[in-house]
Amino acid sequence: MSEITFYTVDLAKRVFQVHGYPRQGRRVLTRRLSRARFQGFFERDAQPGATVVMEACGGAHFWGRWLRARGFAPVLLPPRRVRAFVTGNKTDAADAEALAVAWRCGQLHPVPIKTETQQAIQLLHRLRERRLAARTAVSNQIRALLREYGVVAPAGAAALSRTVAELRQADAPLAPPVQAMLVDLVEEWHQLRASVARLDEQLTALYQTHEPCRRLGEIPGIGVVTATALIAGVPDIQRFKRGRALAAWLGLTPKEHSSGDSRWLGGITKRGNTYLRTLLIHGARSAVRQAHRRCDATSRWLQRLIQRRGHNCAVVALANKNARIAWALLAHDVAYQPAC
Repeated sequence: MSEITFYTVDLAKRVFQVHGYPRQGRRVLTRRLSRARFQGFFERDAQPGATVVMEACGGAHFWGRWLRARGFAPVLLPPRRVRAFVTGNKTDAADAEALAVAWRCGQLHPVPIKTETQQAIQLLHRLRERRLAARTAVSNQIRALLREYGVVAPAGAAALSRTVAELRQADAPLAPPVQAMLVDLVEEWHQLRASVARLDEQLTALYQTHEPCRRLGEIPGIGVVTATALIAGVPDIQRFKRGRALAAWLGLTPKEHSSGDSRWLGGITKRGNTYLRTLLIHGARSAVRQAHRRCDATSRWLQRLIQRRGHNCAVVALANKNARIAWALLAHDVAYQPAC
């Protein structure tokens, strides 16, 4: 049997499909293993120091760290790109075979393996995002309930709180069952607001104790949430050769459709991490809104851009610029120097 130089693993909850390949030629090993047998295989039977190729799916970063600690070279490939190499029906064996073809083609960029700390920060952001969505949903339900009984609350959380407090103190035309439902909704809303506040405090504590986060936070349009999300979402900044590569990875560069002498550039590609791109754009929108009050070089550039291309284009341009600046600060380990 030829010596195995790399393995492909189709990860799952309980059953793992493992294929072994020599440097050239067809696969020489096929195993379908349970979780316990999978661990035993790589602890006792696998070729020491071999490359292990997996999709960057659920649990992949844990297994990547686990394999690396045992002397293997784990590689995570983006699932969306690997899917193009699947032939025939989708099965575990077909997925493992597609991983081998994708790895041998040499055109896919591996996904960096996250540390436990980075995954913990990412989990904080996901919890915060879910609680924010739930808070918005409950506040909208409270507003809808009030509107059904002729009470229209002004925009904003503070205004809604005042409206509910005034309604509960006054002789409101609400039936007892409706009043009980309103009390339950308001209590749930306050609990969600408190939960979001606690998560924000945890992110702020991480931000204050992490020096690269503080450097990112000095960029106009990047605050605590965006800085910590960038640290968690971009595990290895050195994999990007320049700032434009990071901006392209975040989907903040123009979409191109060219042929021959004809070149067409459209809107942004919207590829990559949607959450990071959204945070950068929202932060840039806040900075653009304040540009007319400032006289620094970036604000003057934004004002000219708004006049020439409009508000939304200026927002996306600043998000792109901030992504490039973030790359420079992290890649070269320097502090932010604002333009005069």
